[in-house]
Amino acid sequence: MKTVLFHTSNLSTKFGIFLQPGFRFVIILGVLALCYSCNEFEPEDITSPDLQVEMSSLLAQTPDSFHVLVNPYRIAPLSALALMETQEKCKVKIEVMGAIPVVKEFDTYELSHEVPILGLYANRLNDVILRLETEDGRYALDTLQLQTEALPDDLPRVEILTAQTDKMEPGMNLAGLHVANNGDFRSKPIIFDSQGEIRWFTNLDFLARMHWPIQRFANGNLFFAAFNTIFEYDMVGRQINRWDVPTHFFHHELIEIPNGNFIAAVDKPGTPIMNSNGMVNTVEDHAIEVDRRTGAVVREWDMRQLLDVDRHDLVNGNNDWFHMNAIWFDESDNSLIISGRNQGVVKVSQNNELVWILAPHKGWGKGGWDGNGAETSPYLLNAVDAGGQMYADSIQDGDAVHTDFDWVWGQHAPLILPNGNVFIFDNGFARIYGNSAVNYSRGVEYHIDEAAKTIQQVWEHGTSREESFFSAIISDVDYLPQTGNRFLVAGTVRTGAEPYAKMVEVSYPDGSPVFEAELYLKDANGTGQLTWGQLDIVYRGERMSLYPENQEESLLFP
Repeated sequence: MKTVLFHTSNLSTKFGIFLQPGFRFVIILGVLALCYSCNEFEPEDITSPDLQVEMSSLLAQTPDSFHVLVNPYRIAPLSALALMETQEKCKVKIEVMGAIPVVKEFDTYELSHEVPILGLYANRLNDVILRLETEDGRYALDTLQLQTEALPDDLPRVEILTAQTDKMEPGMNLAGLHVANNGDFRSKPIIFDSQGEIRWFTNLDFLARMHWPIQRFANGNLFFAAFNTIFEYDMVGRQINRWDVPTHFFHHELIEIPNGNFIAAVDKPGTPIMNSNGMVNTVEDHAIEVDRRTGAVVREWDMRQLLDVDRHDLVNGNNDWFHMNAIWFDESDNSLIISGRNQGVVKVSQNNELVWILAPHKGWGKGGWDGNGAETSPYLLNAVDAGGQMYADSIQDGDAVHTDFDWVWGQHAPLILPNGNVFIFDNGFARIYGNSAVNYSRGVEYHIDEAAKTIQQVWEHGTSREESFFSAIISDVDYLPQTGNRFLVAGTVRTGAEPYAKMVEVSYPDGSPVFEAELYLKDANGTGQLTWGQLDIVYRGERMSLYPENQEESLLFP
């Protein structure tokens, strides 16, 4: 067994690492240990043991040729970064050992290597297999032993209720966790495996307040936003980029569109409406497109111009009359599907023109910031059954629920499925205007005929779960492309003795659960009440791999 001690004082020049301000001092003064021993592991894919060589014959023979940094940027404790120089071009494969191993092979042959190691177990001396292979097939093996810290006390306890791995979408589970902070939130997204072990998390406390949503770029990095800034980080905790947009304030939604730009839900200061409460400045009723190269705002959508700002049938939001909480980009016509929790779901064109409104019909009047715009009622979708027959007025208005149709209430996360239908998380917030006999949330799929302005409910899951799946706020749904399964996230269930978030994967169309997890929320720094910053929440969830399929060895993507 050989022990190598190292410092990071010259890593920024040797490997192009840009240490974050505020963390350089900690990293430079820290001394980390790497232990490795030869030939402790023989991968099954090795068929020519005569090609195996000593690791020392491939590594460059310099004092700084090999380092491993656990938690290199101090915000992703279950990750590490291996920095290596080799005498000849090699490709790298790593495997984090455990009940659910994490394996990643980097296919490019390089002399300098910057290898992310993801999926370490917490509070453990992790065995990580390192394999170097030359272009002519010679290879070397070592076992790295990497010690990690215990998990923070405020992370949830994860319990797996079912995990039928042969029927599940591959990958692990990203939970967009935000923990209470006595009237504010701190963002601590986690990724856990099918046994409930947290295998990655990042602590964004240093950014202050809530940063959301946590999503993945096409290049494999994570992005999120708050205040006036969009951030891009890699999986080992390194800031890759940031975009400052001083004219708007980000919240709830940030997506990447095919041209590489961003579309975001924003507040725009100085945007008034005239409603029954008088003249008020609004929040959460604008969306913008941000140029990825320059950070400039190149397009804007304004819901005040299109909708009835004085409609209070679901809730009297006053200046938060719309409450934009999600955006989906429709590539077929470059339109947006936008969720406004306090009104419904709308489709708008690229040029801020109304296409349709998915909402109960009650209360819709004229659009415009002062109520002097066009009538909104011609854009309302009419509910029909499987035979195309219209439901009764009580169903259209939302005063009753049919066994085969209901509207969404306080909804989140609409998306367009490959079959063209719309899939939404129906929170059930104030269902039937607060007159529902039972609370429940569900994922619901609708078929919309835009020309006929009709909507048909074709599938749902969650109604029969009643209050055990009821999340009045936040939450998410997703389509899982490899299996066709549906993924549903009830972000904060508070109907029992202990609050939890629930993540469920069901087969389609039969709705049988193939994966189900409960994340027991601790509310360690909050009262647990359903008010801002007093309860833990999982804003959204995703099934994803720790390593994106297209990731090369370096995390510095173009």
